[in-house]
Amino acid sequence: MMKKLLKAAAAAVLAVSLAGCAKSEFGMRMNEDLNVEINAENAKKGATAMAGTFELEEGKKIVVDSEIEGEVLIEFYSVSNDADTLPIPDESAKPDFELTVNSSGKTEYDLAAGDYFVSSEVMNKTTGQIIISSK
Repeated sequence: MMKKLLKAAAAAVLAVSLAGCAKSEFGMRMNEDLNVEINAENAKKGATAMAGTFELEEGKKIVVDSEIEGEVLIEFYSVSNDADTLPIPDESAKPDFELTVNSSGKTEYDLAAGDYFVSSEVMNKTTGQIIISSK
């Protein structure tokens, strides 16, 4: 009887420990429509991701369409047209524009036309998707 009880207890501990190890992912990419796509699954605070150049044409706005639970900081760094490589911001770099996404919905932002390197950081545990496009 005691062996059965110990086996059941060990199985319960294993199940709880496996449940605590839920998959955690955070990534950003330029999708086929040249929009920035951020995906998070149980992303932990401090996770970061960066994407290539996001182009904003004259007269257009940034559109952020999100369906998330959590909070993500998104920063835009201007890229000069003559740059050979994308700038990877260091701690002293100041973004040209930043926004915090912490709810689901669609929001528009004004930003000067140009090419931008996009960086993101999870501020609180986050699950969901954010699409950044221009309109």
